[in-house]
Amino acid sequence: MRYTSFLVIGLAFIAASALGQSSSSDAQTMRAILQEVHQLRQELHTTTVASLRAQMLFYRMQAEQAAVARAQQRLTEAQASLAQAQKQRKGIENEVKYDTDEDTEERTPNPADRKRMEDDLPRSKAILEEAQGEEQLAQSKEMEAKDQLQIEQTKLDGLQAELDRIDKSLEELAKQPD
Repeated sequence: MRYTSFLVIGLAFIAASALGQSSSSDAQTMRAILQEVHQLRQELHTTTVASLRAQMLFYRMQAEQAAVARAQQRLTEAQASLAQAQKQRKGIENEVKYDTDEDTEERTPNPADRKRMEDDLPRSKAILEEAQGEEQLAQSKEMEAKDQLQIEQTKLDGLQAELDRIDKSLEELAKQPD
């Protein structure tokens, strides 16, 4: 009987100490789990925010790409308009030069033709001045279109750089050890 009571008392002490270690071990395990959950929550929050920013940047980039395309279209139209104005000016210059060169007795012996050329010359010169003004206007429009395209392209490049930076930070976050 003595042996049995000693055995019961010994088992009680062992159980109590095991129970004490178990609760201490459980508390450490619980703290470790809570810390891991907190860390996962932070990583999820960081990833979500970065993902939302990337989406916003992506939509802004799409809008900016459309703005760049519109600016490019305006530049193309301005360049075509300038080319047309230059062609028109050169044609009128050639007419004025021809009328001026032909306005001599030896080149145009017919006095009526020479008189017509003399009468047309001031009008042709006025048309030439108008064509030169249109060419200058077309040049300024082309310069404005080039400037606007450059501005829009710079904005697009900035958005692309920001998107690349977010992509890199997400990549680094994914490489972090668990």
